Amino acid sequence: MSRTLSDDDLDLIAAAMSRVRPEWPRAALRAYLRERYADNVYPFAALLVAAVFYSIDRKHETPLDLDRRGRHWLYASEAAHPRAPGGTQREDP
Repeated sequence: MSRTLSDDDLDLIAAAMSRVRPEWPRAALRAYLRERYADNVYPFAALLVAAVFYSIDRKHETPLDLDRRGRHWLYASEAAHPRAPGGTQREDP
């Protein structure tokens, strides 16, 4: 079941991004994430995975391009919709 992300969710994502990229201040990341994602219905795991994979890729100089298409969203999609062994879609409990 999807729900909007809480401030605590967004803070955890900002903390993870800042941990990977210390030059990106956590408070600024939290403000950006709150502005861009707080009212959207994203699975927490999907946004967390996308944000961390985006942060790991050193070609990204700013977090402001997180919205752009890229492989970080492919990983996020897999986190939101994991597959069971054998490649079939796993049912949510």
